[in-house]
Amino acid sequence: MKIMSRIMLLVCLGVGAVASPLRADVQITNIAVSPRLLMEIYQAWKEGRTNIPMLSSKIFYLALDANENRDDFQFRFEVKDGDTNIASVNFVTTAPVQPGKNVYGAHQITTPSDNVVIYNNDYINTNEVLKMLRGGESRIRGDFKLMLTPVNARGPVYTIPYAMFAPVSAQDHPPRIVNPKGIAVTSLLPVFSWLPGQGATFYEVLVGPNQDPSVNTYWRSEKVTASQAMYPPSGRALQNGQKYYWQVIAYDEFRRPIGGTNGKSEPAWFKVLSAGQVTTAV
Repeated sequence: MKIMSRIMLLVCLGVGAVASPLRADVQITNIAVSPRLLMEIYQAWKEGRTNIPMLSSKIFYLALDANENRDDFQFRFEVKDGDTNIASVNFVTTAPVQPGKNVYGAHQITTPSDNVVIYNNDYINTNEVLKMLRGGESRIRGDFKLMLTPVNARGPVYTIPYAMFAPVSAQDHPPRIVNPKGIAVTSLLPVFSWLPGQGATFYEVLVGPNQDPSVNTYWRSEKVTASQAMYPPSGRALQNGQKYYWQVIAYDEFRRPIGGTNGKSEPAWFKVLSAGQVTTAV
């Protein structure tokens, strides 16, 4: 395994496998994970803990479709380099599952009390993990992937590539939109989330009715350090049944655009299909 310099946080999103002909109770459709979670799993394993505290919504983001009401959803989370298991742990949602689309942030995902945290300490040691997470000299390049397997529901295994440690050519990536992206939301105050850009400190969200949200902008957020923001009640009112576009721009510590395309993500559209009452839920 070759050790390189610098780390880049880049989680590739994908589309889960198509459900089998048998009825799938739950199907995972999207996930965003920070490599910081790898450190959380390692620390829990090292200290013999079952609890993995989710620090913020930047750490974990899960979307799934369901056919029925459930009190929770439990799934097995595995990080692999080819066929080699790096880490695995069970997670469970603390918010109930409802028929249709469900979206969970880090604060709605936890570990079962009887969970066993597994970390392959022969794969990488704690000093190398810390260097990578802090942007130090170590960087491992491998054939990484995530595998999410439903535990308490019938459904397909969800597998996506996971580029934790990218080559230099990928270090100028702008932020990448996570949600909402090409879907309908049930709120007039949707929550926007994205994957951080390399080296970015601040982010700005633009929302409008045009494919270029900087034209006729309905709302431009303040520069925030988090990787999500909620459309405020003070913004220009979104109309039920209408299609809108949004984009996020990354800035460095001096508030200068950073990353390819002048710090701008690709724009994404969403449609508002709400009962008409303003809520804070996506």
